[in-house]
Amino acid sequence: MQNVLSLFRYLRFSLSFLVLQAVSLYFYFTSELYPSMHFANSTSGISSWIIEAQNNYTRYFGLVHENEKLQKSYKMLLEISPKNYTRLAPDLIKINDTTYKQTYSFIKGDVLRATTHKANNFITANIGKIHGVQRGMGVINQDGLVGYVYDASEHYCLVKTLLSENINIDVSLNKSGQFGLLKWPGMKSDLISITGIPNDIKVEMGELVVTRGTGGVFPRGIAVGRVRATEFSEGESNWDLRLKPSVNFNAISCVFIVNHLMKEELHELESSVE
Repeated sequence: MQNVLSLFRYLRFSLSFLVLQAVSLYFYFTSELYPSMHFANSTSGISSWIIEAQNNYTRYFGLVHENEKLQKSYKMLLEISPKNYTRLAPDLIKINDTTYKQTYSFIKGDVLRATTHKANNFITANIGKIHGVQRGMGVINQDGLVGYVYDASEHYCLVKTLLSENINIDVSLNKSGQFGLLKWPGMKSDLISITGIPNDIKVEMGELVVTRGTGGVFPRGIAVGRVRATEFSEGESNWDLRLKPSVNFNAISCVFIVNHLMKEELHELESSVE
């Protein structure tokens, strides 16, 4: 206690000066219009900067959570969009799609790695056999067609994307329903092509190309891309259509594995013909 009193006596002149200075500043800013406005504007600018920085910080770190919510919402919409469905288990919904006459569920996964510059490009996702993923399953995302499962381990899978040689997926023009074969000419990640569509079929620039839905790998009507160029060689009877993919493969973050729940029944029926 004696030390505290000694310190106070030692600093009494400095403390008195600070108190008097604070009182004088108070009367100065409250009595004069310009200083008070300048002070208020200065503190307002500082406060605005702090609030804006805080808002940007919370928005940035909230994007992951919001993106996860959007992905879950999209998966839910995929599974309940048909008019008729039957719940088989608490964590699985069976789609009885009267429009496409096929049955699907969807397995969501996050993209860990993706390539776009190779002859055959792949995506690595954090879902595997323990999640129900199998080789040959179709893969989509919220924008459209991605590819198919090339291989799967217990916890991960490799997805062969549209940006690959010999991808060969059945697609069709959304308006006319005329079907062709999806291919990748190579080199560019924002360009794919369609062959096999007769050149007497009218094709409009910007027309949507979708999955045909044969074989049960992909649902019918999944967006593939939009026509950006129409080409044909002299003497050829088919268009060589160039498309801009619906999916931006340079910024893909999540995928949905298409699980055809009636696949075994379909294959069993078709194998009886063979």
